[in-house]
Amino acid sequence: MLLDTRGIARATRCLWSLQEAMTEIEGLLITQADGITITSTLRGVDSIQRLSAVTNTLFMLGEDVSTTWGRGQALEVRMRIKPPQEDHPEYFVSIKPLTESAVLTAVYIINENQSRVDMNIDLATDYLTNLLDGDNPTPVNWY
Repeated sequence: MLLDTRGIARATRCLWSLQEAMTEIEGLLITQADGITITSTLRGVDSIQRLSAVTNTLFMLGEDVSTTWGRGQALEVRMRIKPPQEDHPEYFVSIKPLTESAVLTAVYIINENQSRVDMNIDLATDYLTNLLDGDNPTPVNWY
C-alpha cells in the first residue's frame, strides 16, 4: 500500500522520534521496492537517492540469495562498515522489509547500546509495517 500525505507524516514522525531517542542512529530511510524514497531523516537529495538505490539492490540480492539457497524469506540484510581511520566509529546498516514493496534502512554507530538500538528498530519496523498495511497503530514508546 502506498501512504497518503497523512501516512507519510506519521511515518516521518516515527523515524525522527526514533532518531531523537537513540543518538547512535545517524539516519533512517523508507523506500519503495523501485528505489523511490518515501521518507527519510537524512539530508541531501543526492545521498538519499544513492542510499535508496543501494539499499534496495542489496535487499533484493539478499532475498534472491536466500530463496536460491532454499533458506526462506530474507528478514534483514546487514552490513558492517569499518572506516579506514582508526579514530572513526564503525557503523551498521540494517535493511528490513516493511511490506513486499517497501524497506526500512537504518544507519547507526556500533557501541554498547547496540541491543537497545536493534530493539527500537524492530519496534519501528512493526509500527511502520502496520501503518503501510492500512492500520492505525499507536505511536511507539522507545526503550
